[in-house]
Amino acid sequence: MRPTSEIWIARFQNAQRWQRRVEQELRVLPLTLAQWLVLDALHSIWRETGDAVSQAQVGRRLDIDKATISYIMARLAQRALVDRAPAHEAHEWRI
Repeated sequence: MRPTSEIWIARFQNAQRWQRRVEQELRVLPLTLAQWLVLDALHSIWRETGDAVSQAQVGRRLDIDKATISYIMARLAQRALVDRAPAHEAHEWRI
């Protein structure tokens, strides 16, 4: 195996270990890693703008497709962790 391949495999393995540790810690909340990342992105964007955040902004920030971000936001809204409503004059949700 080439040294470059070994480096990328080691990085992948480190990322997997990190993900497992985070998921283990999130079990007490209970949140999935994706939900936690979305909540963190929401907070970051809100701090930057000081205004409501759109699902599209969060999706772009995390590089998550529209269907996935919509699904995650719906689950967070069901748990009252976010407040969703249609954005004014746009075909998207504001959070």
